[in-house]
Amino acid sequence: MPLSTLYSLNTKEIDAIAPRVSFVKNPVQISLQGECPDRISIAVHPNDKSMGQRIFELADNSVYISSADHKNEVRLKDFCNIMIDGNSAQITSTERVDNIPIIHWVGGNYVDAELIVIEEGELVSITGKMEMHEYPIGTALQLERIGYGIIVAENKIVFTHN
Repeated sequence: MPLSTLYSLNTKEIDAIAPRVSFVKNPVQISLQGECPDRISIAVHPNDKSMGQRIFELADNSVYISSADHKNEVRLKDFCNIMIDGNSAQITSTERVDNIPIIHWVGGNYVDAELIVIEEGELVSITGKMEMHEYPIGTALQLERIGYGIIVAENKIVFTHN
């Protein structure tokens, strides 16, 4: 059986039960300008409201995004559209506008974390910022816009597949 088939079957099995978590590699802090709430809540799973809410703290009006996502205009997933200028960004809308890239992010309640991936047959450690959570070691989860992984230690995730 091809590995891609195995990954596809695994995704079908765990997608419905895997909580979503944001992990931002190569993080850049962005100061938000405009009307910004102190916190927002986002569903743990988009198709299962019974899994609860994720809370993103915004009291200091800043977020972390990946340096790869540091572009002019983007949408912070499930929150707002921003226009980035250096290390600050103007909130332009909370309504989703088509054709604006959607990026993942973390607010003030994050932990420094490590993601272990395989690149060219070698284990590689990627450091970043991950939203705080209380999932136990062994939990399979979906890292937004990255793929699936499993928690192997506190603040350490091993990537399993896209």
